[in-house]
Amino acid sequence: MGWDLRRAALLIEYDTVYGGELLDNPIPGVPSILKLSFPSGLFALRNAWEAAGFTPPAQDLAANPKALPRSKTTLDVSLKDQGTPIDVVPEQSPLTPRIGDMAAANLLREISRSRISYVGILATDIKDEMFLAEQLRRWAPGVILFVFDNNLLYIHPQYNTTMFGTLAISSFPLAPEGALPALSLATPANYRRQFASALQEGTFLAVARLLGKPKTAPAVWIAACGNFAMSPLARLPPEVIRWMGAR
Repeated sequence: MGWDLRRAALLIEYDTVYGGELLDNPIPGVPSILKLSFPSGLFALRNAWEAAGFTPPAQDLAANPKALPRSKTTLDVSLKDQGTPIDVVPEQSPLTPRIGDMAAANLLREISRSRISYVGILATDIKDEMFLAEQLRRWAPGVILFVFDNNLLYIHPQYNTTMFGTLAISSFPLAPEGALPALSLATPANYRRQFASALQEGTFLAVARLLGKPKTAPAVWIAACGNFAMSPLARLPPEVIRWMGAR
């Protein structure tokens, strides 16, 4: 895409196998890329921000309290966890989220100080991804965001401003199947099917394969989030995928 990868950085969770492999080993093709680590399970920090009324709907209301109510087209999204996840140590002090907030702010300010233009987010929880995207828009509003997953929550109206222009690099672009020939998985031209996430579509294909359905060729898609839609931009050809794996 013509990016200067010397001005790219990755936000990687450091306490999971998913992120640890990337932090501990050079990344093929970009061994010198800047890596910024954060802990998985940012639930306490997310919950504190939601409780303080810093969610997009609350901010919109505060900015224009006299605005006429608009008809709702989607359910609201909350990044708050209802309880402490079983794989996270419970917080022992009410100051912990405040300290974590300062640590996150200092980390994200480093992106501006380092003149970074492109930031990738690698997290196992989509709520962490979207929360970090919100924070990046505050501390480094000019960067281009990209993620290595795909989920229709990225284009939810509530987070349209936050995720606008974000590039989703994944196996599936999540555009309606049948709308474009390249997106059809043996579906008729007059049939439409919509998956909600890359995980959901991958599970569907895995089960279909077990049932003897035709195998689909693997692909890497680049899709852009914006205007409440996921727009496929490019499908990397197999030779490019093989080249990336060999680097």
